[in-house]
Amino acid sequence: MLSNTTVFVRFITSTVGNYSGNIVVNSAGATSQNIAVSGTVNPLPIVAAITGTQQVCFQSTTPFTNTTTGGVWSSSNTTVATINTAGLITGTQSGIATISYTVTNASGCNTTVARDITVNALPQVTAIASPALVLKGLSTQLSATGNAASYVWSPAANLSTPTQANTTARITDNTTFIVTATTAQGCIATASVLVAIKPDVIFVEPTNVFTPNGDGINDRFVIKNLDQYPNNKLQIFDRNGKVVYEQNNYANTWDGTVNGKILTKDTYFFVLTIKGQIVKRGTFTVLR
Repeated sequence: MLSNTTVFVRFITSTVGNYSGNIVVNSAGATSQNIAVSGTVNPLPIVAAITGTQQVCFQSTTPFTNTTTGGVWSSSNTTVATINTAGLITGTQSGIATISYTVTNASGCNTTVARDITVNALPQVTAIASPALVLKGLSTQLSATGNAASYVWSPAANLSTPTQANTTARITDNTTFIVTATTAQGCIATASVLVAIKPDVIFVEPTNVFTPNGDGINDRFVIKNLDQYPNNKLQIFDRNGKVVYEQNNYANTWDGTVNGKILTKDTYFFVLTIKGQIVKRGTFTVLR
């Protein structure tokens, strides 16, 4: 009779169910005994596939989901990516990590599904303005450098090409320009640069030749950059000092006519006042 003997039995089967049988156990003295054994093969839990992107960005948070409830999330490399109990993954370092979802049933059997994810680096971007201090109404060159696939500048008003790395900006006020850089994987970083206006400096540039002949070319007396100084007054004098034209808040609209007649060919004088202060005076020639 065998006693104090522990017997381990393995059921090798792919079918769930209850099993029984007999085994023959030999003692050291070659005495054998048939022993009846039985056992249950429990099913593994069925777990759905993990859904979610395979590409994430450094420092971004992205949800992963699984329709099978009751599972536990884990990451094979928490220095690359971490995942919380709700399935929110955060990229913590560029690299590759395996995200797993393990479900354990009431019988203690478990199933794990997994997928690899890649954490991509953010783009490196620098914003430069040349010059960064300008006269009001004049332009500066904005440049973005880095390893991104695309660049977008804001605010876009007064920019020549806001969706290019390099763009020209007309400066009408102190402005901080922000460039958003995006990699081919969709990772985003920003950089900014301040462009300031030179204080207490007014820049305007009147034309010196005026041809009001109705041909659509140089038909109006234009003062470049005057749109930045609407609180102005323009006075035009003939060579005898007589005022032939006068306008408050001049907006480059005078077509050279006085009382319905075009000025004769001659040299005329102008005085431009902005905010009550004379900022420009000089002469221009009318050609016919």
